[in-house]
Amino acid sequence: MVIGRHKTIALDTNIFIYALKDGYLSETIKDLFKEIAHKKPQVFISVILMEEFFVRVYKQKAEKE
Repeated sequence: MVIGRHKTIALDTNIFIYALKDGYLSETIKDLFKEIAHKKPQVFISVILMEEFFVRVYKQKAEKE
């Protein structure tokens, strides 16, 4: 249980980045997302999260090519 009794949480870009990676953290993040879906707290994200997230994903893809 990650959320506990919290009714409001804030997620940063790194949560979404780690969710796409393999390993322990990605499984923990997936569990967090499942808990969010089940408990339905109010979730806040940064207004620049999408930009930060997609820039990192784009750079990682470009590095592989």
